[in-house]
Amino acid sequence: MKIFSSGQFGFTDQSGKLLELMEGEKLGGSVVRRMNNGMYLINLKGRQVTAQLDTELGDSTRFRAQVVRNGSQVELKIIRNFEDGFNSAVVKNTSPGVQTQDGADAVIFRLLKGTIPSAKEGDSLNLNIVRTMGDGLKLLDAAGYLFKADIGQTVLNSLKALVLKTEPFLELMVMKNPLESLDPLMVKTEVGKFDFTALLKSTGKFSNINLLNLSADDIKAALKESGVFFEHKLAGGEKVTGDEKFRAYTERDVPAREAITRLQLVNVLMADGLVSYLKTQNEDVSDALVRYKKDDKGGGIMYISLEFSKIGRTFITIRQIKDMFDILVKSEADISEMLKGIEVENALIRWKKYEPDDESVFEVKKDTAQQLGGFDATA
Repeated sequence: MKIFSSGQFGFTDQSGKLLELMEGEKLGGSVVRRMNNGMYLINLKGRQVTAQLDTELGDSTRFRAQVVRNGSQVELKIIRNFEDGFNSAVVKNTSPGVQTQDGADAVIFRLLKGTIPSAKEGDSLNLNIVRTMGDGLKLLDAAGYLFKADIGQTVLNSLKALVLKTEPFLELMVMKNPLESLDPLMVKTEVGKFDFTALLKSTGKFSNINLLNLSADDIKAALKESGVFFEHKLAGGEKVTGDEKFRAYTERDVPAREAITRLQLVNVLMADGLVSYLKTQNEDVSDALVRYKKDDKGGGIMYISLEFSKIGRTFITIRQIKDMFDILVKSEADISEMLKGIEVENALIRWKKYEPDDESVFEVKKDTAQQLGGFDATA
């Protein structure tokens, strides 16, 4: 089955503008509708073009096809086998040891020009792994356009890419997170063992805080000494003597070291902020779980879960809105009157009844499972 262009030199949209296609290119499309003159209006690369078909297709029919030339005529040959319907990237390794600024290893993908029509030189793209094909190649989604590439084993199900050039080929520099150098099965196994209870039980010698005289700097310092940033400190030549993971190594505290390493893996996989803990010195206050999630507007949300002996389970949400902070305190006991007497600069403090469902934000193993590779669809 073939789709024929209505114009002499190729497919044109309703304004008469020619849609640029490369010979040999494989792409997806769909039928919009059949017109009264027998021609079809089809969707290719986000544009509607007119075409002739050698067989009848219903509205909304989707297809994969390859661009072929018959003399001066541009045609689309329908591809029946799903796995044959995608452009394949030629993978070129960069110079040995070449890394991006954030320490990621890099390779170059070379593709036919126009594989990702919206790509411009200098653009950053997310490449999401859709599935593993029968030949072992990964099917990748970039801004809604699909192609295949040999990227080997992966831990994460997404990669970062930088558009190097679009002419005469499309070239992407693809960055693999340093985590990808680890064995995928090991990462999945260790993340599967992550447990907040074990973490809190085995840490806290250096990162505990006193809630009676607490400042924002105290919280930052405690998070910094939690062990999450240990290797980063070493790489930057920073002091590590007060770090929880350093203590675990020097005291041969295997449970603490393993718990912190799993927390580090969780943070790399989450990639949307920070998951950590705060150890407290106060007997009437439990240790706290902390999660900070960045948003796409330059702000973020902080979640803190802990328990007080007098007011019970407490869940605090701190949302930054420009220069203001919206602080929502949820507790089992009603402390609304007490909160009315607390004034914090540039902040609105509110109270609501504690809801156990809020704790789901700390179900990080469920969130990390969505980021791990190897669970792709094959059907």
